[in-house]
Amino acid sequence: MIAIIQARMSSQRLPEKVLKDLNGTTVLGRTVNQIKRSKLIKDIIVATSTDSLDDQISSYCFSNGINIYRGDLLDVFSRFKRVILKTKCKEFVRISADSPLIDPSLINKAIKIYHSGEYDIVTNTFSRTYPKGQSVEVVNSKVFIELDKNKLSVDEKEHVTKRFYNYKENYKIKNFKSRKNYSSFQMSIDTYEDFKNINFLLKKVNNKTHDWERLLKIMIDNCYE
Repeated sequence: MIAIIQARMSSQRLPEKVLKDLNGTTVLGRTVNQIKRSKLIKDIIVATSTDSLDDQISSYCFSNGINIYRGDLLDVFSRFKRVILKTKCKEFVRISADSPLIDPSLINKAIKIYHSGEYDIVTNTFSRTYPKGQSVEVVNSKVFIELDKNKLSVDEKEHVTKRFYNYKENYKIKNFKSRKNYSSFQMSIDTYEDFKNINFLLKKVNNKTHDWERLLKIMIDNCYE
């Protein structure tokens, strides 16, 4: 199983966030390291754009031995499609680069569910009960490529799995949920406030790894008072 991380420097709410220093490593670097902790992931590829701003991501990945593919800035679908065709993977895990706290156990859980049945996509975002930043999708590559037979909207090209959810009746979607609804909590980095909270959290735990529920409890106790 491969993991594809989508990353860009031109985020609107917090530009260049993926390469911001997060208590000693970059946001992207920590996301990569978290995914590496999953024993079921054999390869990680960062899918970024050919935009000049993303030269920094390319240089970072090259310097750190991270595989990278560059494609269209807004047509993220085409980026993923090229990665799939190049690697010939039968399925893939999709993770966003702004998820430095992604729990590898959730990645493993999604992969195991995917292999337990015949699904087009396994997700924990439809509907969401996990915090933002703990989002995992495992996607059938053949079905994903066939999405291109439809006239994808601009939004569907940018948000590459949205077609599945927009036309849910046409696809075999398996959604898994947490024990409680934590969807209102933020464990990804969208804003500077998110960045400060997660940076504080990592200092609090001395960069040690914990499961997402333990980290969330610390965040609630310290950042959401």
